[in-house]
Amino acid sequence: MMDAMSPFGGAGSFDICQGIVNENDVFPGILPSAKQGSDRNSPAGVDTIFTNAEEAASDARIYNDVGLRFDVFTDGSFDPMSMTGGWAFAVYRGSAHVFAAFGGEARTANNAMEVLAILKACEWLADNSSGEEVVIHTDSTYALNGCIRWRHIWRSNNWRKRTPNGRGRSRPVPDSVYWQAIDVLLNKSPNIKIEWCKAHVGVEGNEVADRLAKQGRLNGGE
Repeated sequence: MMDAMSPFGGAGSFDICQGIVNENDVFPGILPSAKQGSDRNSPAGVDTIFTNAEEAASDARIYNDVGLRFDVFTDGSFDPMSMTGGWAFAVYRGSAHVFAAFGGEARTANNAMEVLAILKACEWLADNSSGEEVVIHTDSTYALNGCIRWRHIWRSNNWRKRTPNGRGRSRPVPDSVYWQAIDVLLNKSPNIKIEWCKAHVGVEGNEVADRLAKQGRLNGGE
């Protein structure tokens, strides 16, 4: 189940889920662990967000407006007790917040939500990126490896996983419907790169996607 999704308007708010959410509630300009400063390499009038969280000193990435590419942050949320999950993605062009979407699923799994978040992002990008440079950031190593390594192997094995020695029985790739759709979209979009992003270190897009995925689980995982 997918909740409503809308681009940002000039008034600083947009329709999402069942109510009006203030833009600053969903896309805060700066996280509490970050500070803002000018970057001489950035376009005039544009500020760069610098993370000053001590634990993230060597891990947090600096995302700015250079090149104005799309940076898309994806995340999943899962509650093992209820078996409900949520997915979300948040789109930035430089420091501008462009789009966000989230949704939920019942009777699912953690990895499935991470993968579904990437699929939903790829579907949006297919209609909106027009061949522009895109980086999708995921904090899931499973989703990352699936996108950049395993999907090629799975495709050649007809979307089945085989044991390393080839002697055991093969079994279907989990969430193969999602993976096959991602495979088609990424093969059509060489402009899209997938990168790993460390979670919970003050990277704004990752934090936003995390919150929206939890919202999707609570609202839609019924």
